[in-house]
Amino acid sequence: MSEITTDDGCRIFYRWDGPEGAPVLMLGNPIGTDHTLWDPVLPLLKGKVRTLRFDTRGHGASDSPAGDYAIERLGRDALALINALQLVRVAYCGVSLGGMIGQWLAGSVPTRIVHFIPVCTTAYYGDPTPWAQRIATVQKEGMAAILPGLPGRWFTEGFIAKAPETVAAVQAMVGRQNPDGYSGCCAAIRDMDLRPLLGHIKARTSVIVGDADPATPPAMGEAIAAAIPDARLTVLKTSHFAHVEVPDALATAILAALEA
Repeated sequence: MSEITTDDGCRIFYRWDGPEGAPVLMLGNPIGTDHTLWDPVLPLLKGKVRTLRFDTRGHGASDSPAGDYAIERLGRDALALINALQLVRVAYCGVSLGGMIGQWLAGSVPTRIVHFIPVCTTAYYGDPTPWAQRIATVQKEGMAAILPGLPGRWFTEGFIAKAPETVAAVQAMVGRQNPDGYSGCCAAIRDMDLRPLLGHIKARTSVIVGDADPATPPAMGEAIAAAIPDARLTVLKTSHFAHVEVPDALATAILAALEA
């Protein structure tokens, strides 16, 4: 298994795919999921990039320390991976929590991120109550307690009807995650405010939003694009999990952003 160990002793799993020598595209995941959620997108990138996927702290094959996490801590995990692999600069694309981690990276170490593609994400939620409630539920009742409400936040009704097996597989993936790790990441989202960092981002930025995304509505992505100098905005016909619902459209948008 490919892994690094961070400065606080947390093991972070990573995986390479694509041709050696191609530009590196780092891919970040939504909360509750692991790196395999990008599987539908990878073949559509047509071998033009070498993808670096990783499991966020608290997810998949990475360690799940107990306690609250912070977006800065998750960002430093990603930076530790970049450093350990001796990468000078990378392109970064992240969905939801992955996009939040990307905002910290691109704003905190702007010389290391050459292209930034945040997808269906936000810099700030505001009200901490929903995240506090989710933490309480998971800690008391386990991951299974939150699964029924997820499809409606992550997929359009049409996709749920058309691809019930895919939706069920994503629910099962969430159900396999460590409750402590999931809660820790919920706390990171609950407490974050990345807005002060956005003006420091120097990477060529292409913000992607889903027109039917209830979890991070388009206005949240529009606010990110407005705060980053020269950022572009692309709207896809999808809900929150664009890389599952419209992998072809997302892959096209990613390649267009990298070639801009």
